[in-house]
This record gives sequence, structure tokens and C-alpha cells, in this order.
Amino acid sequence: MGQTLAEQILSQKAGTAVSPGDLVVIEPDVAMGHDSLSPGIINIMHDRLKAERVHNPEQVVLVMDHVAPASTVGVADNQNKVRRFAREQGARLFEIGRGICHQVLVEEGIAQPGRVIIGSDSHSTSYGAVGAFGSGMGSTDIALAWATGKTWLRVPETIRVVANGRFQPGVDAKDFALKLCRVLGIGGATYKAVEYHGLDWLPLNGRQTVSSMAIELGAKAGIFPPDGAVAQRYEVPEWLFVDPQANYEQTIEIDLDSLQPQVAIPHSVDDVVDLGEVAGTKVDVIFLGTCTNGRYEDMREAAEILRGRQLASGVRLIVSPASRLELQRAIGDDTMNTLLESGATLTTPGCGPCMGRHQGTLGQGDVCLSTGNRNFRGRMGHPTSQIYLSSPAVARRRPSPATSPTHERFNHPQISQITQIFPLLSVNLCVFSAQLCVPLLRSKKMTRIWKFGKDVDTDQIVPGRYAPYMLKEGQDVKDYAFCEARPDFAADAQLGDIIVADENFGCGSSREYAPEALRRREIGGIIAPSFARIFFRNAINLGIPLYESKEAHGLVEDGEEAALDLVNNQLQTANTTLNLPSLPAFAQEIMQAGGIVPYVRENGRFPGEA
Repeated sequence: MGQTLAEQILSQKAGTAVSPGDLVVIEPDVAMGHDSLSPGIINIMHDRLKAERVHNPEQVVLVMDHVAPASTVGVADNQNKVRRFAREQGARLFEIGRGICHQVLVEEGIAQPGRVIIGSDSHSTSYGAVGAFGSGMGSTDIALAWATGKTWLRVPETIRVVANGRFQPGVDAKDFALKLCRVLGIGGATYKAVEYHGLDWLPLNGRQTVSSMAIELGAKAGIFPPDGAVAQRYEVPEWLFVDPQANYEQTIEIDLDSLQPQVAIPHSVDDVVDLGEVAGTKVDVIFLGTCTNGRYEDMREAAEILRGRQLASGVRLIVSPASRLELQRAIGDDTMNTLLESGATLTTPGCGPCMGRHQGTLGQGDVCLSTGNRNFRGRMGHPTSQIYLSSPAVARRRPSPATSPTHERFNHPQISQITQIFPLLSVNLCVFSAQLCVPLLRSKKMTRIWKFGKDVDTDQIVPGRYAPYMLKEGQDVKDYAFCEARPDFAADAQLGDIIVADENFGCGSSREYAPEALRRREIGGIIAPSFARIFFRNAINLGIPLYESKEAHGLVEDGEEAALDLVNNQLQTANTTLNLPSLPAFAQEIMQAGGIVPYVRENGRFPGEA
């Protein structure tokens, strides 16, 4: 029987042939942590798992990239904690300025075809660019991998994406990635692997762009066959190949010949339109960078647009190279000099303002055009700011004659790429554990329902700038749960209250402090038709009751009194009793133990492990 790329890789790691739906316990080749979450991972490993040493120092990679350099004393102290840990454990550490974790691991040859790489960043799907199985996980999962050398995985079904034709001038890999978001939707590949075919000619940087955005489809992994440029650069295992007998859950075809430049409009990555539909919108900030589009080729494209010209008055261009090596390439010719002469601001190689924590945080009402990967409300700063996502590709046509003594203008109908949307030249855009709940239910205590819509992302649950290590002494992350999306929740949520949401609850980042904030609020449970993969895993790991129900959202009202019966799997209101489907058996085992950490400590193994 044939296998997909994901199945081949996981079969090799498991030592036996696997199929979609199988639960496997494997030893990942790499378990990566970055500066933003590693301090918490260290705490979990030492304090909750009672492990003093990592199982395999060669498996652990640490990267200082998210807030680099440190923006506050508290951040600096936490980064020093990571440095001490790396020295004590003998783990590899890449310091501030080396670059974004996903770029660095590729450049250093740590990411290789056929390897399994898990990381504390959701965009760890990026490693699929070189034919690896890359997947993001929460802090508890990474701590477990450091302490035990293992992790558990459900083997995913695979969606095959077939690209036909070639990009036309002014269209590139980012447009392809955004088109997939438009076709599949933000949750269209939840818990699936995505396999990309017909792109053997695509260079590595384009593959990195596409694979990094697989998580924006909800995917567990986004894998390219290790052919073309990857096969020339890396040693590819003989067992890793496109198997014509492989079984795919779904096949999607994208016609590259007719693909137009794509733009994701606020506030969802899958709200994508052709470029011409957003002409006329003013932009205040341009952000060129991230693990998706912060490489030399991206900077070069912007430099060609700006050559000999100046940014418009009031427009800021922030450039954050993906790595020191990519920056050095841009310095090696006139790319960086051209950008700086135009008025661009250069930041340290790293994540820059992507999460809204430093080096270009958006203010109230700011409109940003970003080459990044997410445009959730409040992602880069103030919740009233707006983020458009696009490619940094070069415009196909030359600008029209200048109409201003200080800068040129483009005629909107003649522009076909970011020059139409970048105003570079003054062009405007034309819980707690289940056991604790049970006594409440047996006493028939009624709590209230908090009703949310679909695609509630982790930045809505807890904005990134309120990460625990960014808070001052005496502050608690639970106080920032839905602090901007639902301020009344932050003020009034009580013990045992129930969240009922629409599809794809918890999409976005791998930050475990989002479900941790809900656990500390002592939420009784969360009910939704579907959950984002990493959030589901994180919540179960923390012992938060989850139920997947397509009916609940349409049957209840916000503020309605209800009780969640975890014994009988029922949601009870004054008007109805709704039977809820049980969690998968492995998740029930974890929940009954109060979370993954007590489960592993009690049983000495992972769920499903012999």
C-alpha cells in the first residue's frame, strides 16, 4: 500500500508502517524552543516534570529571535535564563541577531529531508520546505520532548495540492500560499498534512514561504517532495519519494498561469481578494520580513521598486531580515543600501514587529501592509489597527511620470503588484481539570455561557503583547483573557462558566498561555464544532474539557444559564439538554489524569505507548 510523504516519515520514526488516524510515540530529531516561550518550557520541565536534565542535548535547539534584542528588563532576564539553561544542558543556542528559528535551522542544516522537527512556534511547518515533517506544539509538549526525548502524534490524513503552469510576472509563491488560504480556508486542513506537487522548479525560498503558511490552513505539516533545488542541496533518503500509490483525502489543483496577485484583508488570513479589489486604501506602515518573506529575494524585489525614489511622507517601511546570512546577502550588493536610501528602517534579523511586541508595534488606527503570515485583529499592536498581507514581488510595469516634486505616483490601472498596495512612492492602496468540574455538576450548579463566533484566534484569547514574560510582577495572564475581544469576559467570567463557539476555535499561534489563561479563569469547558489543532492539543494537555458539537452554537444564547455535565457528556440549559460526543480515547485518558504531565508522571509513558 502506498504512503504519502508524512506517512513515510512517521513510519520511519515509529519503526512500523503507519496509516492516518494511528497514534504513534516517536523520538523527534529536533525539539526547538525560542526565547519567547522557552523560559516557561524550562519551568514546566523542572517544576512540573521534575526533570533536571534534558534527555538528549543534541535534540534540543534554542533560538533567540522573537524579541531580539530584549525590549525590557524582564525580557532580558528571561533570555538570560535561556542562556544559562543552554550552557548547563549542553544544548545548541543561536544568539540574538542570528535570525528567525525557521530560517536558521534550514541554513544550519539542522532541518533535513525525512526528519521530524517539532517547535514551540506554530510556523514550524516551514521545515516541510526541505522535505521534513515540521510541526508546531505548545510549551508542555516541548517540555515533555526535552525531558523524555519523545512526543506523541496522530498520523494525519493528507491533502494533495497540484500546481499547474508557472507564475506570471509579478506573481510568486506568496500569492500561491494566499490562494490556498482563499480556497481551503483558515481551518480547511485542520489536523491534516498538505503535500505540494508540480513545483519541482520552485527554489528553496519559495518553498519556505509556502510551507510556513501551511499552519494558516490549520495544517499539521506542509511538505514538499525533496526534489529540484532541495535534492541538489541535501542528501535525500531513498525511502522518501512521491509514491504514485499513495492515498490522499483530497486533491486541489491551482492554475498558476491564471493566478493573480493576492491580498488578505483584515482580519483573517483566508479573507483573500485579487489585488485590484483593494485599490484606494491608504497604508501607513509597510513591514517587509518574517519567516515567510524576510529573505534576500524579498528584500531585492522591494529594492528594485524603490531604486532612486523616496518613501512618501508619513509612510514607514520596516525591514526585518530573516537571518544574518540573508542580511549579509542584501549588504553584499546594493539591495540594503537602496532600501536605506529610500527611507527604510532596518531591524535586527529576527521576528521584528510580527507579534506586536517591539520594533514597530502598530498604534491606534494604523494600517499596515505586511509580507508576513497573519493579520488577526491586534496581532501587531492596537486592536483598531489593520493588517493586509501580500507578496513583496516586483511590479510588472514602470511608474508613470511624477506628479509631485518630491516623489512619483503610479497610475493604479497599470500596477500589478505591491507597488499598487505599498505606498512606497505615495501610492495609496487603489480550566481547570475535569475532576474539579464534576462536583459543580453534581450539585446542579448553573453557570453562564459565553458565546463566540468562528475562527477565534489565540491573539483574541490573549494578545501576544500580554505574554506572561512581558507582564509586570503581580500581573496574571488570566486577567488578559479576551481583554480586547470581550472585555466583559475578562471582568466577569466565573468559576465553571462555559465557552460555546463556532468553527475553528483557537486558530493561530502555538502559545500555550492562551488556553492557560482560560484554565486559570477556571472555565468549565469549551464547546465548538471544531478546534484548531495546536489549541486542541494544548487544552487537552492542560486538562481543559473540550467538546466538538455542530449543534451547540445554534441552540444557546450568550449569557444564558447552563451546566456542563462532564460525567454524562451533556450541556444542560433551561430549554434543552444536548448530548455531546465523547473525546477520543487517548484524550479521555489525559483528561482523567488531569492533563498530560500528571498522566506521564503517573504512567511513565505517553497515551498509546506500549
